[in-house]
Amino acid sequence: MMPLLALALAAQSTFVKGPSDIQVPNAIADLHDKYVLCQDKHFDSRRVSDRSGFRKETERAISECAAEKAALKLEADARLGKSPDHATAVQRQNAIAEAFDGYDRVRRAMAEGVSR
Repeated sequence: MMPLLALALAAQSTFVKGPSDIQVPNAIADLHDKYVLCQDKHFDSRRVSDRSGFRKETERAISECAAEKAALKLEADARLGKSPDHATAVQRQNAIAEAFDGYDRVRRAMAEGVSR
């Protein structure tokens, strides 16, 4: 999978399409990538033998990355605050939720065998 940062640099638009069409503002694509990598690091596929195991491992990865996610969201808010496209707190919070919480939804949907 091509890192979102590389896609961001190549893209001319304000957003990068992430996994399952999550829209990630270019300004925070690298932060989103860090969150994805955190979850990947904490997801042990050797523990997955069925859907239940996949769900448990997904929740474990999300939980293990909670503190990093919180820090990345704060940094994302600061970066987006400098963008005219995300001038209001509501615009920033919506974009941040899409990038980070949206990724959690994608991981959970994968664990359930559901595509978004």
